[in-house]
Amino acid sequence: KLDFPVPKGGKTNVRIRIEGGHDPEGIEVAANGTSRNFSWYGEKWLSSSYNVRYRPKFFELSRAIMVKRSGVLEARGHFSTGRSELSLISRGLRIEELNWIGKAPIQGEVTGSVRLKGNFARPTGEGDIRLGNTFFRGNRLEDSNLLLKSGKGETEISGSILGERLRGRLVHSEKKGLEDELILFFKSF
Repeated sequence: KLDFPVPKGGKTNVRIRIEGGHDPEGIEVAANGTSRNFSWYGEKWLSSSYNVRYRPKFFELSRAIMVKRSGVLEARGHFSTGRSELSLISRGLRIEELNWIGKAPIQGEVTGSVRLKGNFARPTGEGDIRLGNTFFRGNRLEDSNLLLKSGKGETEISGSILGERLRGRLVHSEKKGLEDELILFFKSF
């Protein structure tokens, strides 16, 4: 049912409860636990705690907190046929600690949240992600942000980099025959 890769490596401590027969919905599996020193989606995490529940018609991630040295990423989700949601909240994560950045000479704090719904190959949802207290090669940069919003058959992603120096807007329409629209604004870039 879920198209998630399994976390790799590390150690886990989990408590599992399995029940069935108390209602017509079938088996229920609930698990809560902690993990340490694992990798997921290519990102290395120091530790995590999680609560999940499975029923034949859905999988629920009540709460998962994944910890880096500087901050945490919190996830909550509900996944079922026809209706799936995933919420992510970043609290104090440092961009230089993210493995996908590599050894790039950039530092900053990633904060904000994203709530995705529907088909995750082409999700809809809302979100606001900010990169603040940013430095590149030791030089202070203005804050950057990314906004996501969906509605009325389209998804809009807009944002600004280095304050207002570079702004952009991408609109994707779900309606057939309509093309995506990308607009960029440059100011002292």
